[in-house]
Amino acid sequence: MKNISLKAIILGFLIDIAASQFIGMGVGAVVGALLGISLARNGMNPQGITTSVAFAQAITTHPLYLSASLISGLVADAVGGFAAAAFAPRAKLLNAALCGLLLTLLSVLLMASYPLWFTAISVLLIAPVTMLGGWVRIKTEKPEATGALPPVEAFPTPPIPRP
Repeated sequence: MKNISLKAIILGFLIDIAASQFIGMGVGAVVGALLGISLARNGMNPQGITTSVAFAQAITTHPLYLSASLISGLVADAVGGFAAAAFAPRAKLLNAALCGLLLTLLSVLLMASYPLWFTAISVLLIAPVTMLGGWVRIKTEKPEATGALPPVEAFPTPPIPRP
């Protein structure tokens, strides 16, 4: 139990959720706009595009939109795992994995309306991608500076020249 940092897991989880929203808004706006233009050109009535529930549903259930959402969500999961490992004082990969497990459980609860392929890929990849983010943090971590001076032997006294 002493290797588990609840603070690191929760912070990683919250950072993942924030990153999902931030990345998802950008990706959703770009992909949604491109799909909207494409759907409007291919026969959907361009009148009232912003208020059409059918139009919005056509975009958000499109495989391209779902794929972009899946990828952006997995990037956010890696960020969350990185953060969990960064905040954990020890057992960094374990804490990233537990953050991934918590994210997987949340995803299972929230994905009832998504297609099966989306849910399956998400559930299978969230924890490993979160651990990958933790692993990247471990590999890029610099040793902490102790603030201590090196031993005196590290600075040998130069010989004094004699006249």
